[in-house]
Amino acid sequence: MLDLHSNLLELAGIGPSTAIKLATKNINTIGDLLLFFPIRYKDFSQVSTIASLQPGDDVTIRGNVQSCLSMRTKKRNLTMQRVLIEDDTKSITALFFNQPYICSTFLKGLDFYFSGTVDRFTNSLVFKVAEYARAQETGSIHTSTLVPYYSAVDKMSVRFIRSLIQKTLKLIPKSFFTETLPEWIVHKNSLPTLLDTIHTLHHPNSIKSLAKSRYRLVYEELFQLLLTNVRISKKRRDSFSYSISIAKYRELFEKTLPFELTKDQSQVIDEITNDMSKPNPMSRLIIGDVGCGKTVVAACSAFAAAKYGFKTVFLVPTSVLAKQHFETLTQNFITQDIEIGLLTASEQKTSKNGTITDGVQESAQVLIATHAFFHTNLNFKNVALVIVDEQHKFGTKQRELLLERTKDLKHIPHMISLSATPIPRTLALTLYGSVDCSYIHTMPKTKASVVTKFVEQVNREKAYVWIYDKIKNNKEQVFVVCPLIEESDNPRMSVEKVFESLKIRFPDLIIDYLHGRLKHKERILHAFKEHAIDILVSTTVIEVGIDIPNATIMMIESAQQFGLAQLHQLRGRVGRAEKKGYCFLFTDDGDT
Repeated sequence: MLDLHSNLLELAGIGPSTAIKLATKNINTIGDLLLFFPIRYKDFSQVSTIASLQPGDDVTIRGNVQSCLSMRTKKRNLTMQRVLIEDDTKSITALFFNQPYICSTFLKGLDFYFSGTVDRFTNSLVFKVAEYARAQETGSIHTSTLVPYYSAVDKMSVRFIRSLIQKTLKLIPKSFFTETLPEWIVHKNSLPTLLDTIHTLHHPNSIKSLAKSRYRLVYEELFQLLLTNVRISKKRRDSFSYSISIAKYRELFEKTLPFELTKDQSQVIDEITNDMSKPNPMSRLIIGDVGCGKTVVAACSAFAAAKYGFKTVFLVPTSVLAKQHFETLTQNFITQDIEIGLLTASEQKTSKNGTITDGVQESAQVLIATHAFFHTNLNFKNVALVIVDEQHKFGTKQRELLLERTKDLKHIPHMISLSATPIPRTLALTLYGSVDCSYIHTMPKTKASVVTKFVEQVNREKAYVWIYDKIKNNKEQVFVVCPLIEESDNPRMSVEKVFESLKIRFPDLIIDYLHGRLKHKERILHAFKEHAIDILVSTTVIEVGIDIPNATIMMIESAQQFGLAQLHQLRGRVGRAEKKGYCFLFTDDGDT
């Protein structure tokens, strides 16, 4: 008998090739399939008359098939199917492409629902069909209702996925759906049952019922999150860590800095000092804008741990950032007799009192590492502190593995996470209820402000002229960020295309490009830092940790392709010194 744990191959109509495609979305069992929820819906529940249609309408119509004709177009290997349909008010041609078999479905005299978009073609209105279904069908899932759309699966039509899920829902007995929330919570909050929620999300009968089912999912996710936070907090309270007095070495640490700490930095160090003096492991998230000095606060903690004879693992997401931290701490701790290690996939070094040697020594007191730390046999013990920079770049399991690899039989390391993503306090308390949050609002006096502007396409040339003047007269440098590496239909989205166009536009400037596939990334960044490059065209590989004080201008192409957190990080790459920074957001035509 089928159950939620049954393999998909046990379903009729699912062969090995289909199962392999679904597995790319981590859909391996019947339960996985039913929890593969739609990403959006289209409301095709209202039926319009053909006579009322206007260009651009996204609607559903009902019509009687008059004829179906398949023909070749002028474009090679492209066929068009024209289905003439009519209702009591008028007729219209419905268009399909590369579906010559469709005429065997649309037989003359049959009634169908069609959902899609109205367009104009050779002075006549046509209907570009997205979905269709026989009008006699009851409980249609493809049109004349709220139609679900799913994340794309390799060469698999959304119509097939929709039908497969509906067929599967009918096969599984109701008794197999075990309620995951306590019954009293479901009743008290008037939540739909788990079974009703799953059915509704895949086949909603109204916007209201869909909203209730979505609310149920959100409620349960937060409920489980809060339970997990409670368990983690209890485990932390019942565990032990090394007690370290940062206050004992704080003054000595501050003497290693070429600047004074801000008020907020001092406040956060006070909070960490209080935490690490206790016998229980600290877990603290430091939230602050790019350039506010979170790393300095973390370094103070590592400094104190090293002076006490303990070790720190400093985990970062990129080799470029790891090397930058290694060089900074090597310089700052040059007289402090602290051994610092660097561990990336391509480079291993150790420094002490300014002397750098190849290889990572297990005696290193501060180890700065990328993901390579998880794949090394380095026996790194006596760890009192773990620091995770750009914590959103690491998954929960990776952070847990980090603690697992650094703990000993009696002690769990203290943990500091750093984030430049703006997280409102209330949201942070909800998402990170198992950790304590510290905020750094004030910026260092040496940190310049950054002006962010949206640039319309008509003003692109003006922006180019302004940027050219900054480069030639002020000797400033520019980042240009694109969402893609290679050529696409939109030349503004590709690093390679933008690089070529800028070389033509600015023939007297030195322009280079950078992306994750290049093996010589560090050489290019070093050249940019040494001012051997005027404009660097890049993907988001420069999003995290790149510190080039003379880079004052950030141009982001196809900005609508990036998330808010990414834009925030990218903007933080400029205005990192005394010079004012500028971030220009360019979008494609019509995308604002």
